[in-house]
Amino acid sequence: MRGYEAIDPIRPQIWGNDSVEWFYQQDTVMFVASKHALLTKGFPKPKTIIHQQLYEQVLQMKPSLGMLARDLPGAVRRSIRYHLGLR
Repeated sequence: MRGYEAIDPIRPQIWGNDSVEWFYQQDTVMFVASKHALLTKGFPKPKTIIHQQLYEQVLQMKPSLGMLARDLPGAVRRSIRYHLGLR
């Protein structure tokens, strides 16, 4: 985002807390103006992390033929772009 920077002061405090919904634990990131005082506090930059509960849900999913047919064209496009160096 232009003019904003992401910081991660909340997730480390709530990660693994069963009283906080998993999607809040995973997705709570702050964006502050590039000159905001919070940037001087040493908060970490957000890392890409996946909550265990979401990971387990995805592992349990069984893709249908319709899902596969819907997603195939996009996957082929991404693969071609990747192999042509057009990322």
